[in-house]
Amino acid sequence: MLVTVAFNIIFSLIYFNHQAATMANADYFLPSFRKMESVRQRLKADAGADCRVRIDDASFLKTMAKKYTQGVMQLAQYVDLREQYDPIASAARRVKTYQVRVTSQALSANERVVCETNGVAFVAED
Repeated sequence: MLVTVAFNIIFSLIYFNHQAATMANADYFLPSFRKMESVRQRLKADAGADCRVRIDDASFLKTMAKKYTQGVMQLAQYVDLREQYDPIASAARRVKTYQVRVTSQALSANERVVCETNGVAFVAED
């Protein structure tokens, strides 16, 4: 029984370490609280404290496979929820919308990448 417990502990540690490495290095966005919050904070820093942040993922969802869109959908929902319950953001009158693009997609002259992670770029129009 002791051998089984030791095996389960070692297996669990190896498995969770592998999952963390996969989330950090995947070629598509795999959501974790830490990653979603860091993206939200970068977008919030770019938009400013007096501005609400929104992620427009509609065109990304139409053009990409489900494997790539699932994490982005969850991120957009997370950002909307956080902004809704943030007292400063919920009172803000301005909304800054960020487009989701694949990192290899070309940008126009008036667009800039605010945040880039796991093959996904969040683009702001200036």
